[in-house]
Amino acid sequence: MFKCASCDSQHTDGTVCSACKRHYDFQCSGVTETGYRRLGDRQKTWRCPQCKSSASPSQAATSPLPSQLDKMQDQLNNIVFQLSPLASLVNDVKSIKSELINLRESLDMAHDLLGKFSGSVKALESRVSKVEKYVAISRND
Repeated sequence: MFKCASCDSQHTDGTVCSACKRHYDFQCSGVTETGYRRLGDRQKTWRCPQCKSSASPSQAATSPLPSQLDKMQDQLNNIVFQLSPLASLVNDVKSIKSELINLRESLDMAHDLLGKFSGSVKALESRVSKVEKYVAISRND
């Protein structure tokens, strides 16, 4: 059991700040239990909201240098260039989808017509069979 540094409640599980080493329950830490579990090894570097807000300027992230910004811009431009054909591909996929819908409608119509044709053939076969029986009977007489 530990005592939450924020609300003084007793808890069996929670977060531990890597900076101040104080224990927090999940509610006071601002992290869900699932989210904290997903941190894995990064739990060792988790900091409480107080320690995060009082981080010294040396601990804060530094701004990228201009040369790094230029490299990032070049990489972004390269990505944009590589993704430029994507718009035409999306239009092509939409066109193919429309054509497939039309094809399906045509197939459904052909299926219906084939069903009607099959019914007509069966009816004709039945009539031919009756005629053949009639002819066979009249020959025997």
